[in-house]
Amino acid sequence: MSRLWLSETDMEVACFHPVCGRALQEALVLLHLDSKYQIEHHRYVGSLEMDFVISNIRTRKILCVVEVKRTIPAVYSSRYQYQTMNYVQSLRDAEKETNYYILTNLECSCLFLYSNQRQNVYDQLIQPGYVFTHRFEDVSEEIFRRDLALHFKELIQRVLDRDTNYLLSFSNFAAIVQESMPNLIKWNSSLAFMFYEYIRGSFRAINRNGLADRRFFRDDIAAICREASRINFKGIFGMENAEYNRVYKPQEMVLGDLYRLGQSYQDAELICNVMHQVISAGHTHEGEVPTDIELAQVLLSIVKTYVPQIGEGGNITDPAAGSGTLLSAATTAYPDIQPCQIQANDINERLLQLLSLRMGLKFASVVQRNNSPLVQTNDISNLDKEFFNNTKVVVLNPPYLSAVAEGCGEKKNKLARRIRQLTGLVSKTNIGQAPLECPFIELVANLVQPGTIIACIIPNTHLSALGVSEVEFRKFLLNDFGLSMIFNYPQTNLFDDVAQNTSIFIGKAFEPQEKIKFVQSLAIVSELQQEAIAEAIANINDGDEPVELANGLVGYLVSGDLLMRKVSEGWKFLDSVFGDVHSFVNEHIVGNPHLFNNITTAGYGRMYRGKVGNSGGSDLLYLTTKQDFYNECCDVIKNSLKPGLRNSDYNNYMVGNGDQQFFDIRGLDPQMVKNVIQVYINNYVGKQRQERREKTVDEWYEILRKESQHSIPANSVLLPRGTRRLASTFITTAPTYVSTNLVCIETADITKARILSSWMCSIFYQLQLEIYSKNQNGMRKLEAENIKKTFVPLMNALSQDDIDLIVNTPINDFYDLRNPEVREIDRVWARIMTRNEEVEDLLNEALRYLTILANNREA
Repeated sequence: MSRLWLSETDMEVACFHPVCGRALQEALVLLHLDSKYQIEHHRYVGSLEMDFVISNIRTRKILCVVEVKRTIPAVYSSRYQYQTMNYVQSLRDAEKETNYYILTNLECSCLFLYSNQRQNVYDQLIQPGYVFTHRFEDVSEEIFRRDLALHFKELIQRVLDRDTNYLLSFSNFAAIVQESMPNLIKWNSSLAFMFYEYIRGSFRAINRNGLADRRFFRDDIAAICREASRINFKGIFGMENAEYNRVYKPQEMVLGDLYRLGQSYQDAELICNVMHQVISAGHTHEGEVPTDIELAQVLLSIVKTYVPQIGEGGNITDPAAGSGTLLSAATTAYPDIQPCQIQANDINERLLQLLSLRMGLKFASVVQRNNSPLVQTNDISNLDKEFFNNTKVVVLNPPYLSAVAEGCGEKKNKLARRIRQLTGLVSKTNIGQAPLECPFIELVANLVQPGTIIACIIPNTHLSALGVSEVEFRKFLLNDFGLSMIFNYPQTNLFDDVAQNTSIFIGKAFEPQEKIKFVQSLAIVSELQQEAIAEAIANINDGDEPVELANGLVGYLVSGDLLMRKVSEGWKFLDSVFGDVHSFVNEHIVGNPHLFNNITTAGYGRMYRGKVGNSGGSDLLYLTTKQDFYNECCDVIKNSLKPGLRNSDYNNYMVGNGDQQFFDIRGLDPQMVKNVIQVYINNYVGKQRQERREKTVDEWYEILRKESQHSIPANSVLLPRGTRRLASTFITTAPTYVSTNLVCIETADITKARILSSWMCSIFYQLQLEIYSKNQNGMRKLEAENIKKTFVPLMNALSQDDIDLIVNTPINDFYDLRNPEVREIDRVWARIMTRNEEVEDLLNEALRYLTILANNREA
């Protein structure tokens, strides 16, 4: 079979974008507007990159934003709709002509009009809604391209006409869902009516008979439910009569709309997306996190390498199904799977009807009473092992809830009690500050049969965090979970409502693996070619570091013994956030050689670790440390004290005299110095940690003599070697004696020092330090060798205006890594980096990364 000219598995930017751009340009030609408007590819709103915009050639104002996706479900996805809406929201009035935006995968497109009065994307949809041109496989490339240009012509004409005819069908449906939620009987009744009409419309579209018009039953809800139950959809129509309101019925107009929506969108993905928005609004703090559609497809592509077919009698189960995205992806990955081989469960009873509709209409042509998906809404703690008897694969996006979140402790304890009932043992993961997903996954592993494949999406802090709970969870992953693969990916546009980076973990329940596959996608999920996943996994081999396996994928086999040996120190080398931050740094800093260069070649000066204190005796060297000692000797030594910096917790940006003064013996009478040393030995050495052997006066004198030669020059920039919270940077204003707690970088003058230290204070440099440092029990530990990996600005690349702005922007406080926020100095550097005033998105991305890295380090 010859390959399609375009497929939803092709790369978005490389394959879909050229087709879209050409069709948009042809549409402008057909409208005779190509001399007034242009198509711009990858124009930025701040740091947000739009796929396409139609813009005025003269003013560059944007007429319409166009976002391209690869699949029809992605066009239906509210997350991508909100993403595109956000581009329009981010544009200032001076940058745009209208608030229209288009979402398309080329096969299907829709036009939206943003308004402050219409905050939900389903309220912004312009009639006729989602319009299909052709499926890629249905027509030739020539016909597809021609008709796509004609379709875009119609959409652009609607924009030019300022069409405000909103499609109200979804809005009216959402309003009834919202209104019915507080009353379960009204909820059951309204959904029974609306979904009956939707299913009837869907069946009509595929020429399936079997559901009579509800009007034959005089809108008797009991009769309607009996009629629908002949096919099944038990979660919608299988309640007891008392659970329905026999006299309630939604408006006839709404029911007519639902019938027509069913005809247009047979598989219910779109209507369920709208419904889930209403149900889950405001519940992310309870751990509800919708699964990205394309990430779900990636997970199922991985699962297929383990289980190529779900054989007869087997099933695939999601015990925390949410809106059913993972199971929906499973029906695509396994096109021959039968309805009865799908099992969905979720704790939220308001999802029962949604899951019943979505899963049932995935099999609209064959679903029937004895061949239907099993859908239920139970707390997982109440599920029996028998529920999983025939489960071959579990797909799972568990609830994410931190240990300190309200109600998390009670939920974890309930899971732990069920684990003890099943195993007779206490939970292995419900300890310390374990988040909710840890005992949740542990319970799943104990409910399924040994050898069952468990594929889950969980925060990848579990790879590297060092708390007791994380160590125990890693042990659980290797043993009971049977960790078989970790699949990392860039986090771009994933889980927008959650400050968590995630990875896919694959396990074989209670079958520990000798080798664990580690695969890293270098491409973002929307750019990942599905067929490349199987190729990568087939090519994976032993190694010491990831190697290229397929286009955009690297990886290797990691020894299970190695991971177990490193379980206490964490698996930081597998943490994908470092890949994300490296990409960010490479794109905005390393990839900007006209402005930045490696610190070793950027023209500043020597770099070295502070030298004072290597031989001990810091209280003698920094003589003012002990006030009594200083008072006893001050008349003799006061003229020989020089600026010193012993500790990194000094609060002044400019060092001045430092936190302690150093005893510089150069030029002093040796006997006078030895008298001071004798006072130190007699009265103060004993108060310090016991030395292995007490030093003599002459030995201390030799130490002082050598250390007195170790001052660093004025205009040197200092970085602490150990940082937990406050990321400080200092400038010496005179020759200063600096301890081994700091790294020194010499500069030629105060201006260079101010430029370098300003950059080092910025959020962008702090990101570099986080990725190149060593995590030492939560402390960011640096050596000169770590700093030598960083990039700093080139002085000759800065204009005088840049220099003046940097120097005149005060550093009022040091960066608080436990509570990071964007400061004015960060904005200054962001504008210099981008030569753009709109930098908030770039800064927010940097802030998000720094927050995650700093939190992970201290976790």
